[in-house]
Amino acid sequence: ANDKANRRLQKEKEAMAGNWGGDKVVTTGLAEGQSKLTPHAAPQERGQVGQARARLRELYDFNWNPPECFVAQMAFSQQNGFLLSTDGRLFSWGKDGPALGRFVGSEMRNRLIDDNVKRAPRSIDIGEIELPGNASELAITKVACGREHVLALDVKGHVWAWGVNSRGQLGFPDTAVGDPLGQPRRVKGLSSICQIYCGDYNSFAVSEHGCIHAFGANEDNVLLTDQLEAGKSCATVREPQEMQLPDYFEKANRLHVQQNFFK
Repeated sequence: ANDKANRRLQKEKEAMAGNWGGDKVVTTGLAEGQSKLTPHAAPQERGQVGQARARLRELYDFNWNPPECFVAQMAFSQQNGFLLSTDGRLFSWGKDGPALGRFVGSEMRNRLIDDNVKRAPRSIDIGEIELPGNASELAITKVACGREHVLALDVKGHVWAWGVNSRGQLGFPDTAVGDPLGQPRRVKGLSSICQIYCGDYNSFAVSEHGCIHAFGANEDNVLLTDQLEAGKSCATVREPQEMQLPDYFEKANRLHVQQNFFK
């Protein structure tokens, strides 16, 4: 417990000093004095290839994060806000509910036990969310919010989920639908993930190989996990399943298009 408190204190000292962990920056921010890439940084190329590369350079420049800016991303659920810093720390605030992602006093556990108790909601000030156990030192690279659930992606390509689980949107088949989760828990079966997304009651994770995994509410086959031709459908998908995409997506995936061509 003392080690954890000391790590938190050190993080706060670094933040107050304006040091957002330069060697751990997880965005495209550059050190002071460095110039960002421009469409003219590489020799002029002609034709469609040259146009495509120029477009990617423009996108790279647009997503560039100045060293002075500590905000990598912000996201919002129905009643909670989240801020991801450039050194991979995730902060939350808002309603004292499962989507907050952290326990604040003993009342937090009571609200998870009985969600039907009528009481005035408590507003919580901004504070840091920490991953459990040995994962507490991992940097977070992305965050996504549904109506009352949240996904986070760490630097190892693992997905973490917490919040309301009314439609299986957390991806935990061993947890009863309807049981909320107030702290981050790693979603099993997902690895090498590079993108995460949320709908109101569903979740999506894209792997480095182009596979899209989906779970949660599946009305009208919105998750594209049903096998309609075989007459198989499921309104609730409680664990990650691969989306059934048309063949041309598979063909495009085999082209191995590399976007970070200037590395």
